[in-house]
Amino acid sequence: MSEFLRAEHLTFVYPDENNGIPAVSDVNLTIQKGEYVAILGHNGSGKSTLAKLFNLILLPTGGSITVDGIRFFQEDDADDAELEEKVYSVRRRVGMVFQNPDNQLVASIVEEDVAFGPENLGLPSNAIRERVDWALDAVDMRGYARRTPYSLSGGQKQRVAIAGVLAMKPACIIFDESTAMLDPRGRREVLSVMESLNREGITVLHITHYMEEAARANRIIVMNDGRMLIDGPPREVFARVDELKEIGLEVPQATELLFRLRAAGFDLPLGVTDPHEAAELIAALYREVCHE
Repeated sequence: MSEFLRAEHLTFVYPDENNGIPAVSDVNLTIQKGEYVAILGHNGSGKSTLAKLFNLILLPTGGSITVDGIRFFQEDDADDAELEEKVYSVRRRVGMVFQNPDNQLVASIVEEDVAFGPENLGLPSNAIRERVDWALDAVDMRGYARRTPYSLSGGQKQRVAIAGVLAMKPACIIFDESTAMLDPRGRREVLSVMESLNREGITVLHITHYMEEAARANRIIVMNDGRMLIDGPPREVFARVDELKEIGLEVPQATELLFRLRAAGFDLPLGVTDPHEAAELIAALYREVCHE
């Protein structure tokens, strides 16, 4: 894999808010093309601000960020035409899906909604048709092309929103708590789409409050008070149960169960996130205790 995104001492301060305390402070990280990264943190930890910096909805007030070779420094020439062109180039590479699907739908017909982005790119009609069909196929919504979005379930609406982003052919998609307003079925639908897109090579950044969702990623970044606190594979991150709880975060249920059993004196590993693996470990422990 090659580098897609790099943050170097990345900092952002909202004007006239929070007494000048940075929402993101001195973040250093690199994300490779094709990674599947979950970003965790309590409310106000800076995770959504960080995502908006990745997409250049916000521009750095300190440090720099490089997206697919395009570098941005501290915002001091925001009206510069060259800067605007760079921002446009990055937003074509990095798409974003937000929390409320209803706020992302702009047309009265599903296929027209998905076509909105490619139309704004000035693509010819045949290319738009190909992209719309391809994007709807990718999220398994081709059969709903002529439906009104408002007749769909929450999960289906979010899949249409994803198709609209996907039709722009981004290299990376940021999901900013995109499952938060969905029921369990809708969440499963959207998570399945995320994983499918990632298998096809799209870089996925998933901001979530759900620990079981984060455990599906290949890498987890934990934010706290605007800073990057932990960065590593899910098993390593969730092994640090005490640290996570200190900043107000929970862990997956399987991890919590083994953590409590370990605290009670049983020799069980930390960081297990898969319920099936946890069940096997507990069954093996039970057999061992009964045998003794």
